[in-house]
Amino acid sequence: MPEPAEPFPNLNDRASVKQVIAGVIKGAYVTLGGYAVAAAAVVGGLVWLFR
Repeated sequence: MPEPAEPFPNLNDRASVKQVIAGVIKGAYVTLGGYAVAAAAVVGGLVWLFR
């Protein structure tokens, strides 16, 4: 097989790893916010139900 002309892609560099970590952290905050909104809705519904 002939040697490729372009360099081998290095997908494990510092910038891409930091980008993946930032995406995971952002997703965790979005999920946590969704849980907080859902909990507030449940508590608000229970307060309205039992007043």
